[in-house]
Amino acid sequence: MRKPTPSRTPTRPLKRAPAALTREIAPPELVGQRTVWHDSYAAGLTPARLARILRSAMQGDTHEYLVLAGEIERLELHYRAQLGTRKLQCKSLQIMVEAASDDAADVALADAVRDLVARPGTRRMIGHLLDGLARGYSVVELVWHETADGPWYPRYEHRDPTFFQLDRVAGQEIRLRDGSPDGAELPPNRFMIHVPDLITGLPVAGGLAMLGVWSFMFKSFSLQDWAAFGEIYGMPIRIGRYDQAHSAEDRAVLKQAVSMIGRQAAAILPRGMDLEFIDAAQGAVGPDVFERLARYWDEQVSKVILGQTMTADDGSSRAQAQVHDQVRLDILEADAADISETLQRDLVNVFVGLNWGVPASGQYPTIKLLVPDMDDLKQWVQMVCDLVDRGAKVGMSTVRDKLGLPDPDADEELLHPPGASQTAPPPPTDRGTARERGPAPLDDVDDLVDQMDAAAAPAIDSMLDRFRDLLATSDDLADVERRLLDLYPELSPDALAEVMGQGLMVAYLGGSADGG
Repeated sequence: MRKPTPSRTPTRPLKRAPAALTREIAPPELVGQRTVWHDSYAAGLTPARLARILRSAMQGDTHEYLVLAGEIERLELHYRAQLGTRKLQCKSLQIMVEAASDDAADVALADAVRDLVARPGTRRMIGHLLDGLARGYSVVELVWHETADGPWYPRYEHRDPTFFQLDRVAGQEIRLRDGSPDGAELPPNRFMIHVPDLITGLPVAGGLAMLGVWSFMFKSFSLQDWAAFGEIYGMPIRIGRYDQAHSAEDRAVLKQAVSMIGRQAAAILPRGMDLEFIDAAQGAVGPDVFERLARYWDEQVSKVILGQTMTADDGSSRAQAQVHDQVRLDILEADAADISETLQRDLVNVFVGLNWGVPASGQYPTIKLLVPDMDDLKQWVQMVCDLVDRGAKVGMSTVRDKLGLPDPDADEELLHPPGASQTAPPPPTDRGTARERGPAPLDDVDDLVDQMDAAAAPAIDSMLDRFRDLLATSDDLADVERRLLDLYPELSPDALAEVMGQGLMVAYLGGSADGG
Protein backbone atom coordinates (compact mmCIF):
# COMPACT_ATOMS: atom_id res chain seq x y z
CA MET A 1 0.00 0.00 0.00
CA ARG A 2 1.22 3.44 -0.88
CA LYS A 3 1.64 5.60 2.22
CA PRO A 4 -0.15 8.94 1.99
CA THR A 5 2.08 11.95 1.83
CA PRO A 6 1.62 14.50 4.61
CA SER A 7 -0.94 17.17 3.86
CA ARG A 8 0.36 20.51 2.72
CA THR A 9 -1.92 22.01 5.38
CA PRO A 10 0.43 22.86 8.27
CA THR A 11 -2.10 22.19 11.06
CA ARG A 12 -3.29 18.83 12.36
CA PRO A 13 -6.70 19.80 13.81
CA LEU A 14 -7.70 16.32 15.01
CA LYS A 15 -4.45 15.49 16.77
CA ARG A 16 -4.90 14.66 20.45
CA ALA A 17 -2.65 13.58 23.27
CA PRO A 18 -2.09 9.78 23.19
CA ALA A 19 -3.69 9.34 26.60
CA ALA A 20 -6.91 10.99 25.44
CA LEU A 21 -7.03 8.80 22.35
CA THR A 22 -6.35 5.45 24.01
CA ARG A 23 -8.50 5.87 27.12
CA GLU A 24 -11.99 4.38 27.05
CA ILE A 25 -14.70 6.92 27.76
CA ALA A 26 -17.85 4.81 28.16
CA PRO A 27 -16.81 1.37 29.42
CA PRO A 28 -19.40 -0.78 31.23
CA GLU A 29 -19.54 -0.68 35.02
CA LEU A 30 -20.43 -3.34 37.57
CA VAL A 31 -22.92 -1.00 39.22
CA GLY A 32 -24.04 2.51 38.41
CA GLN A 33 -25.31 4.20 35.27
CA ARG A 34 -23.61 1.94 32.73
CA THR A 35 -24.25 -1.63 33.78
CA VAL A 36 -25.06 -4.36 31.26
CA TRP A 37 -27.20 -6.27 33.80
CA HIS A 38 -30.86 -5.27 33.56
CA ASP A 39 -34.20 -6.39 34.95
CA SER A 40 -36.57 -8.12 32.55
CA TYR A 41 -39.52 -6.11 31.28
CA ALA A 42 -40.79 -8.66 28.75
CA ALA A 43 -42.03 -11.19 31.30
CA GLY A 44 -45.64 -10.58 32.20
CA LEU A 45 -45.91 -7.62 29.80
CA THR A 46 -49.41 -6.10 29.80
CA PRO A 47 -50.94 -3.34 27.65
CA ALA A 48 -50.96 -0.94 30.59
CA ARG A 49 -47.33 -1.62 31.45
CA LEU A 50 -46.20 -1.35 27.83
CA ALA A 51 -48.07 1.93 27.39
CA ARG A 52 -46.28 3.32 30.44
CA ILE A 53 -42.85 2.22 29.13
CA LEU A 54 -43.46 3.80 25.73
CA ARG A 55 -44.85 6.99 27.24
CA SER A 56 -41.74 7.33 29.41
CA ALA A 57 -39.51 6.77 26.39
CA MET A 58 -41.26 9.52 24.43
CA GLN A 59 -40.72 11.83 27.42
CA GLY A 60 -36.96 11.20 27.54
CA ASP A 61 -36.66 8.25 29.96
CA THR A 62 -35.60 5.58 27.48
CA HIS A 63 -33.97 3.02 29.79
CA GLU A 64 -36.86 0.54 30.14
CA TYR A 65 -37.81 0.81 26.47
CA LEU A 66 -34.26 0.13 25.26
CA VAL A 67 -33.96 -2.90 27.54
CA LEU A 68 -37.33 -4.22 26.34
CA ALA A 69 -36.31 -3.67 22.70
CA GLY A 70 -33.25 -5.83 23.26
CA GLU A 71 -35.31 -8.51 25.02
CA ILE A 72 -37.84 -9.00 22.25
CA GLU A 73 -35.03 -9.40 19.72
CA ARG A 74 -33.69 -12.26 21.82
CA LEU A 75 -37.05 -13.86 22.65
CA GLU A 76 -39.32 -13.40 19.61
CA LEU A 77 -38.33 -15.87 16.91
CA HIS A 78 -39.95 -14.26 13.87
CA TYR A 79 -38.93 -10.71 14.80
CA ARG A 80 -35.33 -11.84 15.29
CA ALA A 81 -35.26 -13.76 12.00
CA GLN A 82 -36.61 -10.87 9.93
CA LEU A 83 -34.48 -8.24 11.63
CA GLY A 84 -31.44 -10.49 11.26
CA THR A 85 -32.14 -10.85 7.53
CA ARG A 86 -32.21 -7.09 7.08
CA LYS A 87 -29.02 -6.60 9.09
CA LEU A 88 -27.09 -9.38 7.36
CA GLN A 89 -28.02 -8.14 3.90
CA CYS A 90 -26.53 -4.73 4.65
CA LYS A 91 -23.60 -6.08 6.65
CA SER A 92 -22.47 -8.33 3.79
CA LEU A 93 -22.34 -5.57 1.14
CA GLN A 94 -19.05 -4.76 -0.55
CA ILE A 95 -17.24 -1.74 0.86
CA MET A 96 -16.08 0.66 -1.87
CA VAL A 97 -13.60 3.49 -1.28
CA GLU A 98 -13.23 6.18 -3.94
CA ALA A 99 -10.41 8.72 -4.11
CA ALA A 100 -11.34 12.40 -4.11
CA SER A 101 -9.38 12.89 -7.36
CA ASP A 102 -6.67 11.28 -9.50
CA ASP A 103 -4.03 13.30 -7.69
CA ALA A 104 -1.35 11.04 -6.19
CA ALA A 105 -1.98 12.30 -2.64
CA ASP A 106 -5.74 11.67 -2.87
CA VAL A 107 -5.20 8.21 -4.35
CA ALA A 108 -2.78 7.36 -1.53
CA LEU A 109 -5.32 8.50 1.09
CA ALA A 110 -7.95 6.27 -0.51
CA ASP A 111 -5.52 3.33 -0.31
CA ALA A 112 -5.01 4.05 3.38
CA VAL A 113 -8.77 4.00 3.99
CA ARG A 114 -9.04 0.71 2.06
CA ASP A 115 -6.42 -0.72 4.38
CA LEU A 116 -8.43 0.57 7.36
CA VAL A 117 -11.69 -1.11 6.36
CA ALA A 118 -9.86 -4.33 5.41
CA ARG A 119 -8.65 -4.78 8.99
CA PRO A 120 -10.40 -7.30 11.27
CA GLY A 121 -13.48 -6.05 13.10
CA THR A 122 -14.96 -3.82 10.39
CA ARG A 123 -17.87 -6.11 9.52
CA ARG A 124 -18.62 -6.67 13.19
CA MET A 125 -18.61 -2.92 13.77
CA ILE A 126 -21.10 -2.42 10.92
CA GLY A 127 -23.31 -5.04 12.54
CA HIS A 128 -23.20 -3.08 15.80
CA LEU A 129 -24.19 0.10 13.99
CA LEU A 130 -27.14 -1.71 12.41
CA ASP A 131 -28.51 -2.34 15.89
CA GLY A 132 -29.88 1.19 15.53
CA LEU A 133 -32.52 -0.17 13.15
CA ALA A 134 -34.36 -1.71 16.09
CA ARG A 135 -33.67 0.69 18.94
CA GLY A 136 -33.46 3.97 17.02
CA TYR A 137 -29.73 4.62 17.52
CA SER A 138 -26.52 2.72 18.17
CA VAL A 139 -23.12 3.80 19.44
CA VAL A 140 -19.62 2.39 18.83
CA GLU A 141 -16.68 3.88 20.71
CA LEU A 142 -13.35 4.37 18.90
CA VAL A 143 -10.35 3.47 21.04
CA TRP A 144 -7.26 4.55 19.10
CA HIS A 145 -3.83 2.94 19.13
CA GLU A 146 -0.67 3.74 17.20
CA THR A 147 0.86 1.04 15.01
CA ALA A 148 4.50 0.36 14.33
CA ASP A 149 4.35 1.79 10.79
CA GLY A 150 2.90 5.08 11.95
CA PRO A 151 -0.88 5.46 11.38
CA TRP A 152 -3.34 5.46 14.27
CA TYR A 153 -6.03 2.78 13.95
CA PRO A 154 -9.22 2.40 16.02
CA ARG A 155 -10.49 -0.52 18.04
CA TYR A 156 -14.27 -0.73 17.85
CA GLU A 157 -16.15 -1.15 21.13
CA HIS A 158 -19.92 -1.50 20.99
CA ARG A 159 -21.68 0.41 23.76
CA ASP A 160 -25.09 -0.55 25.11
CA PRO A 161 -27.64 2.10 24.10
CA THR A 162 -28.79 2.27 27.71
CA PHE A 163 -25.43 3.94 28.50
CA PHE A 164 -26.72 7.05 26.73
CA GLN A 165 -29.67 9.44 26.87
CA LEU A 166 -31.21 12.13 24.71
CA ASP A 167 -30.81 15.81 25.39
CA ARG A 168 -33.81 17.33 27.17
CA VAL A 169 -34.29 20.26 24.78
CA ALA A 170 -34.59 18.82 21.26
CA GLY A 171 -34.25 15.11 21.97
CA GLN A 172 -31.79 14.70 19.07
CA GLU A 173 -28.35 14.75 20.68
CA ILE A 174 -26.97 11.51 22.11
CA ARG A 175 -25.31 12.20 25.50
CA LEU A 176 -23.45 9.95 27.92
CA ARG A 177 -25.49 8.91 30.95
CA ASP A 178 -23.57 9.97 34.06
CA GLY A 179 -26.30 10.50 36.66
CA SER A 180 -26.85 14.17 35.88
CA PRO A 181 -30.18 15.31 34.39
CA ASP A 182 -28.59 16.38 31.10
CA GLY A 183 -25.88 13.73 30.81
CA ALA A 184 -22.32 14.37 29.62
CA GLU A 185 -21.42 15.63 26.15
CA LEU A 186 -19.57 13.11 24.02
CA PRO A 187 -16.07 14.23 23.00
CA PRO A 188 -15.63 14.62 19.23
CA ASN A 189 -13.96 11.97 17.09
CA ARG A 190 -14.33 9.25 19.72
CA PHE A 191 -17.76 7.80 18.94
CA MET A 192 -19.60 6.50 15.91
CA ILE A 193 -23.30 7.31 16.32
CA HIS A 194 -25.72 5.76 13.86
CA VAL A 195 -29.29 7.08 13.69
CA PRO A 196 -31.15 5.39 10.81
CA ASP A 197 -33.33 7.70 8.78
CA LEU A 198 -36.56 5.74 9.23
CA ILE A 199 -39.04 8.40 10.31
CA THR A 200 -38.77 12.04 11.28
CA GLY A 201 -38.76 12.74 15.01
CA LEU A 202 -37.06 11.40 18.10
CA PRO A 203 -34.45 8.70 17.39
CA VAL A 204 -36.15 6.18 19.69
CA ALA A 205 -39.50 6.79 17.99
CA GLY A 206 -38.09 5.66 14.65
CA GLY A 207 -36.76 2.32 15.84
CA LEU A 208 -38.48 -0.79 14.53
CA ALA A 209 -38.83 -2.04 18.08
CA MET A 210 -41.40 0.71 18.74
CA LEU A 211 -43.80 -1.41 16.66
CA GLY A 212 -42.21 -4.75 17.40
CA VAL A 213 -43.03 -4.56 21.13
CA TRP A 214 -46.77 -4.39 20.42
CA SER A 215 -46.56 -7.39 18.10
CA PHE A 216 -44.55 -9.27 20.73
CA MET A 217 -47.13 -8.64 23.43
CA PHE A 218 -50.23 -9.54 21.40
CA LYS A 219 -48.58 -12.58 19.88
CA SER A 220 -47.58 -13.68 23.38
CA PHE A 221 -51.23 -13.51 24.39
CA SER A 222 -52.20 -15.64 21.40
CA LEU A 223 -49.53 -18.24 22.14
CA GLN A 224 -50.51 -18.39 25.82
CA ASP A 225 -54.16 -18.91 24.92
CA TRP A 226 -53.18 -21.51 22.34
CA ALA A 227 -51.15 -23.40 24.93
CA ALA A 228 -54.00 -23.23 27.43
CA PHE A 229 -56.46 -24.43 24.81
CA GLY A 230 -54.20 -27.33 23.94
CA GLU A 231 -53.81 -28.26 27.60
CA ILE A 232 -57.55 -28.19 28.22
CA TYR A 233 -58.95 -29.39 24.92
CA GLY A 234 -56.07 -31.40 23.61
CA MET A 235 -57.88 -34.38 25.07
CA PRO A 236 -61.66 -34.72 25.04
CA ILE A 237 -63.70 -33.77 28.08
CA ARG A 238 -64.22 -36.79 30.33
CA ILE A 239 -67.57 -37.12 32.09
CA GLY A 240 -68.29 -39.85 34.65
CA ARG A 241 -71.88 -40.81 35.43
CA TYR A 242 -73.22 -42.50 38.57
CA ASP A 243 -76.65 -43.02 40.06
CA GLN A 244 -78.04 -42.41 43.52
CA ALA A 245 -77.28 -45.93 44.62
CA HIS A 246 -73.52 -45.32 44.55
CA SER A 247 -71.90 -44.36 47.81
CA ALA A 248 -69.52 -41.46 48.44
CA GLU A 249 -66.59 -43.87 48.21
CA ASP A 250 -67.79 -45.00 44.76
CA ARG A 251 -68.02 -41.40 43.61
CA ALA A 252 -64.45 -40.69 44.80
CA VAL A 253 -63.24 -43.70 42.82
CA LEU A 254 -65.04 -42.43 39.72
CA LYS A 255 -63.50 -38.96 40.05
CA GLN A 256 -60.04 -40.45 40.47
CA ALA A 257 -60.59 -42.61 37.36
CA VAL A 258 -61.61 -39.60 35.29
CA SER A 259 -58.42 -37.77 36.32
CA MET A 260 -56.16 -40.76 35.76
CA ILE A 261 -57.45 -41.43 32.24
CA GLY A 262 -56.44 -37.88 31.29
CA ARG A 263 -52.86 -38.37 32.48
CA GLN A 264 -52.25 -42.08 32.04
CA ALA A 265 -54.91 -43.09 29.48
CA ALA A 266 -55.94 -45.88 31.80
CA ALA A 267 -58.42 -46.24 34.69
CA ILE A 268 -60.71 -48.76 36.42
CA LEU A 269 -64.35 -48.14 37.23
CA PRO A 270 -66.81 -49.95 39.48
CA ARG A 271 -69.41 -51.98 37.64
CA GLY A 272 -72.41 -49.91 36.73
CA MET A 273 -70.55 -46.60 36.23
CA ASP A 274 -70.14 -44.92 32.80
CA LEU A 275 -67.37 -42.72 31.37
CA GLU A 276 -68.19 -40.49 28.36
CA PHE A 277 -65.76 -38.51 26.12
CA ILE A 278 -66.90 -35.25 24.50
CA ASP A 279 -64.68 -33.57 21.83
CA ALA A 280 -65.07 -29.92 22.80
CA ALA A 281 -62.55 -28.81 20.16
CA GLN A 282 -65.22 -29.28 17.52
CA GLY A 283 -67.07 -26.19 18.70
CA ALA A 284 -67.42 -22.88 16.88
CA VAL A 285 -63.98 -21.67 18.04
CA GLY A 286 -61.25 -24.14 17.21
CA PRO A 287 -57.48 -24.08 17.76
CA ASP A 288 -56.82 -22.56 14.32
CA VAL A 289 -58.00 -19.15 15.53
CA PHE A 290 -54.88 -18.83 17.69
CA GLU A 291 -52.63 -19.86 14.80
CA ARG A 292 -54.28 -17.28 12.57
CA LEU A 293 -53.69 -14.58 15.18
CA ALA A 294 -50.01 -15.54 15.59
CA ARG A 295 -49.56 -15.65 11.82
CA TYR A 296 -51.21 -12.26 11.46
CA TRP A 297 -48.73 -10.62 13.83
CA ASP A 298 -45.82 -12.34 12.05
CA GLU A 299 -47.00 -10.88 8.76
CA GLN A 300 -47.18 -7.38 10.24
CA VAL A 301 -43.60 -7.74 11.51
CA SER A 302 -42.45 -8.83 8.05
CA LYS A 303 -44.11 -5.81 6.46
CA VAL A 304 -42.47 -3.41 8.90
CA ILE A 305 -38.97 -4.88 8.68
CA LEU A 306 -38.71 -6.16 5.10
CA GLY A 307 -41.49 -4.17 3.46
CA GLN A 308 -43.31 -7.33 2.26
CA THR A 309 -44.49 -10.75 3.33
CA MET A 310 -44.37 -12.84 0.17
CA THR A 311 -40.72 -13.94 0.26
CA ALA A 312 -40.70 -14.05 4.06
CA ASP A 313 -43.90 -15.90 4.99
CA ASP A 314 -45.94 -16.91 1.94
CA GLY A 315 -45.29 -19.03 -1.10
CA SER A 316 -45.15 -17.04 -4.31
CA SER A 317 -44.52 -17.27 -8.00
CA ARG A 318 -41.21 -16.18 -9.50
CA ALA A 319 -42.73 -13.00 -10.96
CA GLN A 320 -44.38 -12.05 -7.67
CA ALA A 321 -41.19 -12.71 -5.73
CA GLN A 322 -39.21 -10.47 -8.09
CA VAL A 323 -41.66 -7.61 -7.49
CA HIS A 324 -41.41 -7.99 -3.75
CA ASP A 325 -37.63 -8.41 -3.85
CA GLN A 326 -37.51 -4.97 -5.47
CA VAL A 327 -39.15 -3.55 -2.37
CA ARG A 328 -36.47 -5.21 -0.27
CA LEU A 329 -33.82 -3.76 -2.57
CA ASP A 330 -35.13 -0.24 -1.93
CA ILE A 331 -34.86 -0.81 1.82
CA LEU A 332 -31.37 -2.28 1.44
CA GLU A 333 -30.22 0.73 -0.58
CA ALA A 334 -31.57 3.10 2.09
CA ASP A 335 -29.83 1.17 4.88
CA ALA A 336 -26.58 1.14 2.90
CA ALA A 337 -26.78 4.91 2.31
CA ASP A 338 -27.38 5.56 6.03
CA ILE A 339 -24.46 3.37 7.12
CA SER A 340 -22.19 4.91 4.47
CA GLU A 341 -22.96 8.39 5.78
CA THR A 342 -22.12 7.34 9.34
CA LEU A 343 -18.87 5.65 8.26
CA GLN A 344 -17.89 8.72 6.24
CA ARG A 345 -18.57 11.21 9.02
CA ASP A 346 -17.42 9.33 12.11
CA LEU A 347 -14.67 7.04 10.78
CA VAL A 348 -13.11 8.00 7.44
CA ASN A 349 -12.89 11.75 8.01
CA VAL A 350 -11.61 11.23 11.55
CA PHE A 351 -9.05 8.60 10.51
CA VAL A 352 -7.62 10.76 7.71
CA GLY A 353 -7.64 13.96 9.76
CA LEU A 354 -6.02 12.32 12.78
CA ASN A 355 -3.15 10.84 10.80
CA TRP A 356 -2.57 13.34 7.97
CA GLY A 357 -4.67 16.39 8.71
CA VAL A 358 -7.18 17.92 6.35
CA PRO A 359 -6.35 16.88 2.74
CA ALA A 360 -4.81 19.59 0.60
CA SER A 361 -7.73 19.29 -1.82
CA GLY A 362 -10.19 19.72 1.03
CA GLN A 363 -11.96 16.49 -0.02
CA TYR A 364 -11.76 13.21 1.87
CA PRO A 365 -11.92 9.74 0.30
CA THR A 366 -15.51 8.58 -0.10
CA ILE A 367 -16.73 5.32 1.41
CA LYS A 368 -19.88 3.51 0.28
CA LEU A 369 -21.57 0.20 0.83
CA LEU A 370 -22.13 -0.99 -2.72
CA VAL A 371 -25.52 -2.55 -3.45
CA PRO A 372 -24.87 -4.82 -6.45
CA ASP A 373 -27.03 -4.38 -9.52
CA MET A 374 -25.44 -6.42 -12.27
CA ASP A 375 -27.69 -5.05 -15.00
CA ASP A 376 -26.78 -1.45 -14.19
CA LEU A 377 -23.12 -2.39 -13.80
CA LYS A 378 -23.02 -4.06 -17.20
CA GLN A 379 -24.64 -1.02 -18.79
CA TRP A 380 -22.14 1.27 -17.10
CA VAL A 381 -19.16 -0.82 -18.27
CA GLN A 382 -20.55 -0.92 -21.82
CA MET A 383 -21.03 2.84 -21.79
CA VAL A 384 -17.42 3.38 -20.65
CA CYS A 385 -16.13 1.02 -23.35
CA ASP A 386 -18.11 2.89 -26.01
CA LEU A 387 -16.75 6.22 -24.79
CA VAL A 388 -13.16 4.92 -24.84
CA ASP A 389 -13.65 3.52 -28.36
CA ARG A 390 -14.74 7.00 -29.45
CA GLY A 391 -11.63 8.62 -28.01
CA ALA A 392 -12.93 9.75 -24.62
CA LYS A 393 -10.37 9.78 -21.80
CA VAL A 394 -11.51 7.84 -18.72
CA GLY A 395 -9.34 7.55 -15.62
CA MET A 396 -8.39 4.02 -14.59
CA SER A 397 -8.87 4.89 -10.90
CA THR A 398 -12.46 5.97 -11.63
CA VAL A 399 -13.27 2.59 -13.18
CA ARG A 400 -11.57 0.64 -10.39
CA ASP A 401 -13.38 2.64 -7.70
CA LYS A 402 -16.72 2.08 -9.42
CA LEU A 403 -16.14 -1.67 -9.62
CA GLY A 404 -14.59 -1.84 -6.16
CA LEU A 405 -11.26 -3.13 -7.50
CA PRO A 406 -8.01 -2.18 -5.72
CA ASP A 407 -4.98 -0.92 -7.62
CA PRO A 408 -2.70 -3.86 -8.60
CA ASP A 409 0.68 -4.22 -6.98
CA ALA A 410 3.80 -3.64 -9.06
CA ASP A 411 4.73 -7.36 -9.12
CA GLU A 412 1.17 -8.68 -9.39
CA GLU A 413 0.20 -10.82 -12.36
CA LEU A 414 -2.32 -8.98 -14.54
CA LEU A 415 -5.21 -10.24 -16.61
CA HIS A 416 -5.11 -9.75 -20.38
CA PRO A 417 -7.67 -10.19 -23.16
CA PRO A 418 -7.45 -13.56 -24.95
CA GLY A 419 -4.71 -13.47 -27.57
CA ALA A 420 -3.37 -10.09 -26.47
CA SER A 421 0.36 -9.66 -26.10
CA GLN A 422 1.49 -9.44 -22.47
CA THR A 423 4.70 -7.62 -23.33
CA ALA A 424 4.84 -3.85 -23.38
CA PRO A 425 5.46 -2.23 -26.77
CA PRO A 426 8.91 -0.62 -27.28
CA PRO A 427 9.09 3.09 -26.51
CA PRO A 428 8.77 5.37 -29.55
CA THR A 429 11.92 6.90 -31.04
CA ASP A 430 12.47 10.40 -32.31
CA ARG A 431 12.43 10.90 -36.08
CA GLY A 432 15.74 12.04 -37.57
CA THR A 433 18.22 10.71 -40.09
CA ALA A 434 18.08 7.04 -40.92
CA ARG A 435 21.39 6.40 -39.15
CA GLU A 436 20.21 8.28 -36.01
CA ARG A 437 16.84 6.57 -35.63
CA GLY A 438 17.94 2.97 -36.28
CA PRO A 439 15.72 0.60 -38.29
CA ALA A 440 13.21 2.09 -40.71
CA PRO A 441 9.85 3.02 -39.11
CA LEU A 442 6.88 0.84 -39.82
CA ASP A 443 5.36 3.27 -42.35
CA ASP A 444 8.52 3.08 -44.60
CA VAL A 445 8.32 -0.70 -44.72
CA ASP A 446 4.63 -0.52 -45.58
CA ASP A 447 5.43 1.81 -48.47
CA LEU A 448 8.06 -0.62 -49.81
CA VAL A 449 5.61 -3.55 -49.61
CA ASP A 450 2.95 -1.56 -51.44
CA GLN A 451 5.41 -0.68 -54.25
CA MET A 452 6.52 -4.30 -54.68
CA ASP A 453 2.91 -5.45 -54.73
CA ALA A 454 2.06 -2.98 -57.50
CA ALA A 455 5.15 -3.90 -59.59
CA ALA A 456 4.52 -7.65 -59.30
CA ALA A 457 0.80 -7.44 -60.04
CA PRO A 458 1.02 -7.76 -63.89
CA ALA A 459 3.26 -10.84 -63.78
CA ILE A 460 1.11 -12.52 -61.08
CA ASP A 461 -2.14 -11.66 -62.88
CA SER A 462 -0.79 -13.16 -66.14
CA MET A 463 -0.03 -16.45 -64.41
CA LEU A 464 -3.39 -16.48 -62.57
CA ASP A 465 -5.27 -15.92 -65.84
CA ARG A 466 -3.68 -19.08 -67.32
CA PHE A 467 -4.72 -21.04 -64.22
CA ARG A 468 -8.31 -19.74 -64.36
CA ASP A 469 -8.63 -20.73 -68.04
CA LEU A 470 -7.30 -24.19 -67.24
CA LEU A 471 -9.78 -24.74 -64.40
CA ALA A 472 -12.69 -23.48 -66.47
CA THR A 473 -12.02 -25.88 -69.38
CA SER A 474 -11.02 -29.03 -67.44
CA ASP A 475 -13.40 -31.99 -67.06
CA ASP A 476 -12.30 -33.29 -63.65
CA LEU A 477 -9.45 -33.20 -61.12
CA ALA A 478 -7.45 -35.76 -63.07
CA ASP A 479 -7.71 -33.56 -66.14
CA VAL A 480 -6.61 -30.53 -64.09
CA GLU A 481 -3.54 -32.39 -62.80
CA ARG A 482 -2.53 -33.56 -66.33
CA ARG A 483 -2.95 -30.11 -67.92
CA LEU A 484 -1.00 -28.40 -65.03
CA LEU A 485 1.96 -30.64 -65.79
CA ASP A 486 1.72 -29.68 -69.45
CA LEU A 487 1.34 -25.98 -68.64
CA TYR A 488 4.25 -25.68 -66.19
CA PRO A 489 7.06 -25.54 -68.84
CA GLU A 490 5.23 -22.73 -70.64
CA LEU A 491 5.02 -20.45 -67.56
CA SER A 492 7.77 -17.82 -67.57
CA PRO A 493 8.86 -16.52 -64.11
CA ASP A 494 11.21 -13.92 -65.58
CA ALA A 495 8.93 -10.91 -65.01
CA LEU A 496 8.21 -11.89 -61.39
CA ALA A 497 11.84 -12.69 -60.69
CA GLU A 498 12.84 -9.25 -61.94
CA VAL A 499 10.46 -7.55 -59.50
CA MET A 500 11.66 -9.71 -56.59
CA GLY A 501 15.24 -8.87 -57.43
CA GLN A 502 14.49 -5.16 -57.42
CA GLY A 503 12.82 -5.51 -54.00
CA LEU A 504 15.78 -7.34 -52.54
CA MET A 505 18.13 -4.67 -53.90
CA VAL A 506 16.08 -1.87 -52.30
CA ALA A 507 16.02 -3.74 -48.96
CA TYR A 508 19.80 -4.23 -49.13
CA LEU A 509 20.44 -0.57 -49.89
CA GLY A 510 18.10 0.52 -47.07
CA GLY A 511 19.88 -1.69 -44.58
CA SER A 512 23.30 -0.41 -45.73
CA ALA A 513 22.16 3.23 -45.34
CA ASP A 514 20.98 2.48 -41.78
CA GLY A 515 24.28 0.96 -40.83
CA GLY A 516 23.14 -2.65 -41.16
